[in-house]
Amino acid sequence: METTPEKLFAIIVDVGGTHIRFGMLPSPDASLQCIEVVECAQFAHLEAALSHYLGLLDRQLHRTCSCRLLCLALPGDVQNESVWLVNLSWSVTPAQLAEKFGCQVFTVNDFSAQAHAIPHLPADDIQWLRAPKTHQEGWNRAIIGPGTGLGVAALLPDGQVVESEGGHISFAPQSPLQQRLLATLWSRFPRVSAERLVSGPGLANIYGALAQLEGEEDNLAPQQITEKAAAGHQRCQSAIDLFTQVFGSVCGDLALAFAAKGGVYLSGGVQQSLQSQFDAMTFLEHFDNKGRYRDYCRQIPVARVLTPQPGLLGAASLARAQATREAWSV
Repeated sequence: METTPEKLFAIIVDVGGTHIRFGMLPSPDASLQCIEVVECAQFAHLEAALSHYLGLLDRQLHRTCSCRLLCLALPGDVQNESVWLVNLSWSVTPAQLAEKFGCQVFTVNDFSAQAHAIPHLPADDIQWLRAPKTHQEGWNRAIIGPGTGLGVAALLPDGQVVESEGGHISFAPQSPLQQRLLATLWSRFPRVSAERLVSGPGLANIYGALAQLEGEEDNLAPQQITEKAAAGHQRCQSAIDLFTQVFGSVCGDLALAFAAKGGVYLSGGVQQSLQSQFDAMTFLEHFDNKGRYRDYCRQIPVARVLTPQPGLLGAASLARAQATREAWSV
């Protein structure tokens, strides 16, 4: 005898360039449950990953599950009928997913979701590199995160989010070594954006460029670079130092662009993976190095986000807001 599928309120999905993060809300007033993180490379497309997660829910909850709302946080422009995920080579068509899974589909840019998470971050999950001196809610705030790409968004005082592709601004060298680094990367890329340096692949690009400047061909994965730097490998440490400098400079530029006097929040897997190798003083020095606007930048609070899944947290808050707007009941 067939059983009627249990209708969960929402499934929340945060798609990154390397990992997909899932969670579910059994009802609008519930907290995130059944969080799972899987590698994108395991699946040919998002539909397959969603089917995999629904299968996990079926087994964990011992019943067949479906959902009323599918909330997708996607890296890219979510205003189109189909969303092309640049760092993943997937195309996502919400209308097709709605038909396949029999639910409403709501999409949001992945870092817009992270911006929505800022007011919901637990105090213990915020590590201040430079603490705020005054109340933050009356000012713009920005969240910036290097992962497979470089995500950027801003949160306005009224709760509205400014979606951004700020990770694709042009890289602006700030030293003779960075100029040589740019020239080297130009031999590989027709245009060198901030993301080409401030991301996981960007750290590898910096390391490879440093090797090339020393007359060698040497390439390492980001994890290898951080591991070897911890063991005392000089070029790996130099790559991390340069990464930190450029990261700080880019964040300072974006703080100026957004007038983010309420704070800049650093998210993303790369800054978390650096752990003790992340030099906060070097970061802040380059964050503040804005000429006539040095004093302006020195007043901006800066924090590291330690919450493991801020994208899920923000997307879940949007799903609850969607339920309120449509007066759903579960």
